[in-house]
Amino acid sequence: MEVRRSIELPVDVERAWRALTDDDELAAWLGAPAGLDARPGGAGVVHDDDGIVRLVEVEAVEPGRRLVLRWWPVAADEDDEDEAAPASRVAFELTATPEGTTCLTVVETALASPSHEAPDAWAAGRAAHWEDRLARAALRLGAAALV
Repeated sequence: MEVRRSIELPVDVERAWRALTDDDELAAWLGAPAGLDARPGGAGVVHDDDGIVRLVEVEAVEPGRRLVLRWWPVAADEDDEDEAAPASRVAFELTATPEGTTCLTVVETALASPSHEAPDAWAAGRAAHWEDRLARAALRLGAAALV
């Protein structure tokens, strides 16, 4: 299962990269606290605004081009394994446009089938999640670009 979403950001690749790798910037457009050691093997945590906490392992880093994370939610009740969504791989890819803006593509791939919902429901939920987060990123970076 894979979800792919893209957006054109009104900033250059360097600024878009900071939005992915700086903890305060990342937290601002994800909508909740986030911390990330953006180097291969680095760890992190993302607190989603829906109350889910995701632990993060950085799998690959190509500065200014690509950041790949493996993340998995921590179940609200550790005894209830069925409530946890599957681990997934999230790849952020940046591409400079001729206009000087940046295309950000997010690809989230489930690493196992979700045990508590149908695959189509997982994909729809994740697609809506990324559409919201990418819109937040565009708003945040658009406002930052005007300052």
